[in-house]
Amino acid sequence: MDDKDILQLVADTLGTVSSIAKQFFDRLTSGSISEAKRTFPSIGNSIAALNGALTKFRDVFQKQNVLAGLISTKNSLFNTLNILKEKFDAQAGLTDAEFDKDPATYTVLLTDEFKPFIGQIINTANKEKARIDAAIEALQPKQRGISFIPPDVRVERDDEYENFKREYPNMVKAIETSEQRIQTYPYTDNLHEILKRGPWAGYRHAWVFGFKDYRIIYSWEGSNNLLLYRKIGTHQELGLD
Repeated sequence: MDDKDILQLVADTLGTVSSIAKQFFDRLTSGSISEAKRTFPSIGNSIAALNGALTKFRDVFQKQNVLAGLISTKNSLFNTLNILKEKFDAQAGLTDAEFDKDPATYTVLLTDEFKPFIGQIINTANKEKARIDAAIEALQPKQRGISFIPPDVRVERDDEYENFKREYPNMVKAIETSEQRIQTYPYTDNLHEILKRGPWAGYRHAWVFGFKDYRIIYSWEGSNNLLLYRKIGTHQELGLD
């Protein structure tokens, strides 16, 4: 395995952490308690796999300047998992049948109890995955003269991103123009540059056409060919100053 393959391995592992955590939460809050109990250990197993990769490929991560971030992420995930385990153990007596006696109440209670910690695991894993994806891309030569983003890319938009367009209809055309440029232009710093610091480090940003102080925050995950538009805001609002 070369460095890129190793980075891809850990990016995939972080993606697994996030997806299993969401699967557990969805099963728990929908009343599939027995399925949630079977799923929960897989969260810890996937975090343990991340820790194993850190041990095995430490030198590679050091060379690619991602070691400190991965260690911090691993520690944060384990700490949150320990809290989550205590809360889940406290629900050991809950069964599918018990949930079905009052599903509305149990859904609210379990959502309030577990959502903050599941959200923290998902956000921590996804943020570090974005940094690793950026490191993977940095190992590849930039291609100019052709579209930087593949034409068959799968495009998704977060709710917050869509809400911004509804709140500022005067900017919709400019945003759509910017998206079209992101998806069809060759690599350009104003459209495809990766942020190196701040709360959106590891994500890409693009100028909103005609609104110079506004930026589009997005990620492009080459491993699954997903272009995800996350947020729109000014430099100050996004913490980029």
